[in-house]
Amino acid sequence: MSKKSFIPNLETRKRLVNNLRQTRLELQDFGLQLEELLAGIEKEIREQKLKRLEKSRVQGDIKV
Repeated sequence: MSKKSFIPNLETRKRLVNNLRQTRLELQDFGLQLEELLAGIEKEIREQKLKRLEKSRVQGDIKV
C-alpha cells in the first residue's frame, strides 16, 4: 500500500509558509526574552555573592 503524496494548492502553501515564518519570529522573540530573564537572574546571583563576600570581609575584620 503506497500513499499518494498530497501537495497543497498555491494559496495554502503561501499561507502555511507565512505561518511558519511568523512562528519562527515569535520563537526568536521568546528566546531573546528568555536570554534577558537569564541575564537578570545571573546579575542578581552575582550581586548576592558580592554582598556575601563583603559581609564576610566585614565580619572577618571584626573578629581579628
